[in-house]
Amino acid sequence: MTITIAGYDIPVFSITEFPDDPLQLGEFDHMTYEIHIRSTLPDGIPMVDTLIHEVIHAICHIALASEDRLAERQVTTLSTILIDTLFRNPKLRKCLEERWNG
Repeated sequence: MTITIAGYDIPVFSITEFPDDPLQLGEFDHMTYEIHIRSTLPDGIPMVDTLIHEVIHAICHIALASEDRLAERQVTTLSTILIDTLFRNPKLRKCLEERWNG
């Protein structure tokens, strides 16, 4: 899959391990402009939360100067609360989808 963020095509790859951190779930590689997600993550909220987390990192890297980028804790909080809000509010999801599609 490829996600376009502000005109940049960001490939998303499923990988089996992160050699530097065996507990890591995902990463945005700012050198290659790729997102890597742990392949053993279950579908559903864990996968979606991790993907959104890495998308937020990519947005920050692309759109913000280094001194303005969000810290890891801020990205985690934002992605987790965003996913939780969408999960707990199906009417919101439906409204967003309907308005997106016109």
